[in-house]
Formats: sequence, C-alpha cells, structure tokens
Amino acid sequence: MITISCPCTFAAYNAKTNKLESSIITIGENTTILCNQDELKVADKNTIFMATKDALIAELQAKLITNDDVTPITEKV
Repeated sequence: MITISCPCTFAAYNAKTNKLESSIITIGENTTILCNQDELKVADKNTIFMATKDALIAELQAKLITNDDVTPITEKV
C-alpha cells in the first residue's frame, strides 16, 4: 500500500515493453490517496513520481515509454 499526500503527478509503466500501464494521475494540494494496486510497480521502480505533469511526460518520453497502442505520450494523454 502506498500513501500519497503531497501534490504530484505519477504513472506506472512496464519496463520490459516500454508501455504505459496506468493513467497519468495528478494529486492536488490537501489531498491524500491510498493505492494498493501500484505498490508492486513502485517496488519494481516502474512508477515515476514528478512534481508536475509536464515533468512526468518529459521523463516518460525520455525513457521511450509509449501508450499501449504504441503512440507517443503527449500532453493530451
């Protein structure tokens, strides 16, 4: 179980296939979420947490992560 209680944006991906496996999720101020499903992704270092959505998208692009249909990840995800 992971608990997120600070503003951030995150997404899970498959490092073997280089495909995004979750939505891009943004957590705002004064919000806390508990997430059981992404715990294994975090343990395997296949989840990226960034302060902003733009930074997250840039990091996913740098790692050559694509959408499931192999289209590039853009700001319109």
